[in-house]
Amino acid sequence: MKKTTLFTLILVLGTFIGQAQKKKDLLFEIDELKLKLDTIQTALASARKGEKVSLARMEVAEAELQEVRKTNATLLENLKSFSEVSSKNSENVEKALASLREKENQLKIVKDALSSNDSITLVVLTAFKGALQGEAKTSIRNGEVILTIPNLTLFGEDDKNFNIEETAKPLLQKIATVLNTNPDLKFSIEGNSNALSFKETDKSIDNWDLSSRQAAAIARILQTSYTVDPKRITAIGRSEYGSEAVVETVTEIVIEANFQSFYNTIKEEMKNKQ
Repeated sequence: MKKTTLFTLILVLGTFIGQAQKKKDLLFEIDELKLKLDTIQTALASARKGEKVSLARMEVAEAELQEVRKTNATLLENLKSFSEVSSKNSENVEKALASLREKENQLKIVKDALSSNDSITLVVLTAFKGALQGEAKTSIRNGEVILTIPNLTLFGEDDKNFNIEETAKPLLQKIATVLNTNPDLKFSIEGNSNALSFKETDKSIDNWDLSSRQAAAIARILQTSYTVDPKRITAIGRSEYGSEAVVETVTEIVIEANFQSFYNTIKEEMKNKQ
């Protein structure tokens, strides 16, 4: 009986000890599992944190990429616009150069015409110088040939005289000869008088009248005595206000510049260049 009871106690004690050992082992395993779980959770948290950082970096990178794309698109558009502007500028430069070349050609035509006109003026001046031999002053003013003759030579010592002196007629004949040799030349006769006082008995009423009569007298003798075409002549009275002479009063015969011929030359040249 005692043996049976002892065996039973030993058996129960063994069973209890075995269960205790198993419980201890289970608790150890549980602690190990908890430790692994904590490690896994820590790693998971770290991974999630890293994932958020990566996502944030991706968003930043995506934004930068979009900005780069936008900048590239703007640069391409600007490059296209620059190319178009450059092309237009090139066209404009070509047009400007063509226009400049055309202007240069036109200026050359004008320059050549001026040279030709100046040459004609010099020829006329030379012709008068050769014919008059110093009997009248010859000069050029504003492209016109000017013959300056003292009124003393033309009308004598009487300041109010408007009849041509016989001694002046050979001089006027020489002038008429050059004028008739150059039938395209038009000219004006500009009479000038001193600042004279007039009486009721005088044939002229004032200096305007006197200078006009003196100019007309020269025009008349050129027409009637020396067959100069009157359509070429203009007679002008300048009273005492037109003369630049200091010592004595003079009459000027102004050979007009042939501007109509100059204009026709340019017009014809321009037409031929088209």
